Amino acid sequence: MMDQLTSPAPANAGAALSPVEADASVVQAFGQAVVADLHRLACLHDREVDADILAELRAQPFQELLGLTLKADDGVKSLAVLDEGLATLPSLIDGKALDLLAADFAAIYLNHTIRAHPSESVWVTEEHLVRQEPMLVVRQWYRRYYLSLEDSQGRPDDHLVFELQFLVHLFEQVAQPDAPVDRLLADAAQFLDEHPLRWVGPFTARVAARCQTEFYAGVALVTYAYLDELRSLLAEFLDQPRPTPGEVEARLNPNAKKGSTPPC
Repeated sequence: MMDQLTSPAPANAGAALSPVEADASVVQAFGQAVVADLHRLACLHDREVDADILAELRAQPFQELLGLTLKADDGVKSLAVLDEGLATLPSLIDGKALDLLAADFAAIYLNHTIRAHPSESVWVTEEHLVRQEPMLVVRQWYRRYYLSLEDSQGRPDDHLVFELQFLVHLFEQVAQPDAPVDRLLADAAQFLDEHPLRWVGPFTARVAARCQTEFYAGVALVTYAYLDELRSLLAEFLDQPRPTPGEVEARLNPNAKKGSTPPC
């Protein structure tokens, strides 16, 4: 059963790891690192932060909480935005600071006043509506791994939090001894190509441009940068070239119109 997240991930999962030409123990450690990282990111998109979570995040650069090192320019820049957002919060997190963050969280994830809906269907369909065909395809992925969704908030299956949780589920299995690693990572790569990486970039860019706090801008940008670098690592591991966004779109929607984006 896949439910909404209820607690932060453990702290640092270790130094940067690459599964390329790795033995089983390193592959397991890689899986564990990705599980902890994606769980932490999903938690930040799932609910408002409180003073305790902020204190944990501010105790060190955010990169030190991640098991994988973000090396690309976009990843480094996104980490700097998040660290700056944390640094600019008052030294004593008071009700006013938490209220500002809560209002920003609501604008992004609850009432959508910044017009950046956190679910896939809105971004990849011409109608820009929730609960469209992409959600049904995502649901099929969950069912393939015997997962179902119960969410008290009524969020759609293709919500960002649940797509991140599904990746967590895949990498939890990668971390197990004698796991069918090639199949699991091939599925993770395909799911990333055909779902999060189709829409999370535009979503996070709009959040970063329109939200009121640098903290949530950083959370958004780090999330996309992490998924993008994770996909590149999977390409190395599987020894298969990473498809371009255009190639993915052509495969999924050969007759789709180009240039369709959600209304501003």
